[in-house]
Amino acid sequence: AGRGEIYELANTAGQFVVVQENAPSGGQWIGNLLVGDLGPSITYSGAADLPNAAQLLTNELVASYYVEGAQATTILTTPVEVDGHPAHFIHTELSFEQAGLNTTNEKVVVVLVDTGASRPSVFWASIPNNRVDLNDGMDQVYRSLVVND
Repeated sequence: AGRGEIYELANTAGQFVVVQENAPSGGQWIGNLLVGDLGPSITYSGAADLPNAAQLLTNELVASYYVEGAQATTILTTPVEVDGHPAHFIHTELSFEQAGLNTTNEKVVVVLVDTGASRPSVFWASIPNNRVDLNDGMDQVYRSLVVND
């Protein structure tokens, strides 16, 4: 995934790890853990929208930040709670091939959390399969998410 402003998320904060310095598509290929608020492109009017909005966000992120034509397979889509707030969790596995790119699969996790604000919060993690060592850190971050009222 490339770095820069992310249209789909607002107020983004997080960490990234450079996985490949010069990706064939230009720039760095990174693994990332980001939190933010759902951007304006997806309709949201309350907790009942969580599953649909989480899927739409996943689709937009996959279309915008990964290899064109990547095959997306949903591994798990499930309602969850984050710090007592309703949320929806989606784990997607991407497979793709790009000449010169060191990875052919990516684990994408999107969690949408209804915090009571007008826009839900987002947790987006992206872990290339050649850096599975990052999965433990991602799991720890996900388990430690809290909602600041």
